[in-house]
Amino acid sequence: MSSNNNPEFTQGDRNLRDEIGGNPLKVVMASEHTDPAFHSKKVCDAINEDLKKPKAERKYHMLQIMTKHDGLPLLRMLELKIPKSVHFSISSLGGT
Repeated sequence: MSSNNNPEFTQGDRNLRDEIGGNPLKVVMASEHTDPAFHSKKVCDAINEDLKKPKAERKYHMLQIMTKHDGLPLLRMLELKIPKSVHFSISSLGGT
């Protein structure tokens, strides 16, 4: 998100943006091209390492997850202490 003028911004989003010096909030996306269930450990490791930094120095401020898979890989990402947006699809329901 390059602009912080998003009408869906909450007061919490505005407060975080102010805490980091008015810079745009950054979103890590897992994933548009490959399902994150196959590399959830790498996603979790990167975010957990980033969370050790002060808020103003963090590379990521939110995690967007796009997946078709449930189970432990998704659970690990959902347990991360970072705001999340989850897009979950169930593609096999159409024919049943």
